[in-house]
Amino acid sequence: MPRDRRKRTCLRVTYETTSVFSCSSGQRQYHEERTLLKDIPDAPAKSQISFGKFQNLDMRVARVIAAPLAEGTRSPSRILTLDLGHLGQRVSVGQYALIPEAELVGKHVVACINLGPREIGPYISDALVLGALNPLSPTDQAQAVPITIDNSVVPGSAIF
Repeated sequence: MPRDRRKRTCLRVTYETTSVFSCSSGQRQYHEERTLLKDIPDAPAKSQISFGKFQNLDMRVARVIAAPLAEGTRSPSRILTLDLGHLGQRVSVGQYALIPEAELVGKHVVACINLGPREIGPYISDALVLGALNPLSPTDQAQAVPITIDNSVVPGSAIF
């Protein structure tokens, strides 16, 4: 019988377990503390590109000035309004719904601003905030944690 050779992205979930025993009134109680250790999907490395192609990306420091939840998107998302200093404001719609708005506002993030507009649900996203998979993301979503930059860096500064 031939094996199924389709490529799969695997998500391994493991737990670190600590066992705690306690005695009260002659009864033995067992308590197990579990900490979720979630591995990132096994994504293969992408093919090599030239340095010139990388230089075509316009990545900038952006300050998040608002981050309300988006309605009408396939996955829970936030509408990030970004201050890019001398370059003005941009909007980025992304899967940052697991992070409270109060934690996002004021953060300096990395945004790619020359990818062109992208329709996400009823919204137009004209910047891409770079991030990594949030370890608490449900398996059917790609909730993210934004890549942040020290707040002393001026919004609009180029990333190189």
